[in-house]
Amino acid sequence: MCKRTAGKKALAQKRGRGDRDSLHKAYGLHRQGALAEAQQVYEELLAKVPTHAEAMGNLGLLLHGQGEVERAVELYQQAVALSPRQDVLYYFLGNGLRELGSPLQAIAAYEKGLAGGYDRSTSLLALGTAYVDAGHLAEAQNCFAQILAHDAHHLQAAYHQGLLFFMQEEFSKAAASFRAVLAMQEDDVDACFNLALCYKATGETEEAFACFHRAEQLAPGDADILYNCGVLHKEHGDFAQAEAFFLKSLALQANNGICLTDLAILYHIQNRLDEAALMYQRAVDSGYHPDSAEHMLLALQGKTTCTTPLQHVRNLFNNYAGDFDASLVHGLLYSVPSQLAQLFQEGQNGLAVATGIDLGCVGAGFSR
Repeated sequence: MCKRTAGKKALAQKRGRGDRDSLHKAYGLHRQGALAEAQQVYEELLAKVPTHAEAMGNLGLLLHGQGEVERAVELYQQAVALSPRQDVLYYFLGNGLRELGSPLQAIAAYEKGLAGGYDRSTSLLALGTAYVDAGHLAEAQNCFAQILAHDAHHLQAAYHQGLLFFMQEEFSKAAASFRAVLAMQEDDVDACFNLALCYKATGETEEAFACFHRAEQLAPGDADILYNCGVLHKEHGDFAQAEAFFLKSLALQANNGICLTDLAILYHIQNRLDEAALMYQRAVDSGYHPDSAEHMLLALQGKTTCTTPLQHVRNLFNNYAGDFDASLVHGLLYSVPSQLAQLFQEGQNGLAVATGIDLGCVGAGFSR
């Protein structure tokens, strides 16, 4: 009996060494980029030892890198269930869950990895972005602030903090974050572009122009940057420059519906109606708010529609909202509030007006 026991123990040790050899072989192939061969060895090992958590996790990493996110997540979950102290796998599990659109589950995974001792800054950055995905902005801000308190020169944390401030329309704070990024890495095109958007939002036009043009120099083939340069020139009445930038953007991305629409509007404003019609038609064909573009195209052709597309009206008023007060008071000389105030103060036919109702503007089907 003792010999049989010893024999079984020796056989188990030998099999363990074989498993380790297989794992090392698969890992070596994995690192060399021989992914198909590595996958085969991992799967053979798991067929032999279905509870081999390390092989399971490594196979998950391999598949994740090849875009097989769902299967990778399943493997990560099985691996951490078998061996919970794999903090690095919790991090990659969180990444996979974010990619699958499950930010709350991702948050739980990142927190376990963080509690297990996985790299703090990396974990907090991932946790912060997952909180943003989940709409928990205060928690996200806390994550980025913790990183920056420990390392004021953490470029990614500063950048994501800027994005978060921008989302919350705290444009001055966002600008400060993006300037901090550029101080660390002056050729960061995304920070430069986002800083331009901040300056645009705060009305710092010269600074916005400078940043947009700097971003264009850093990434001359970026259609989105060229489009936004065009928008800024259009808003400031420089139609020739706006047209040039829109055309450059379209040369790179011919079916960019929003750029086609803005170029159509630009031509429309200048009474270049044939060119406007052509661009509206291209916008329709691109599929970008085709109802609005078709409505404008029909209007140019003198054709009356029964109704105006709801989305077109919404976009029209949303775009007008920023300048509404100035246009109403200074452009149209709207004075009804002051007239009503005078009426209340002076009364009507000798009778004081004590109460009143402002009916405002009622738009059926609209909601705030």
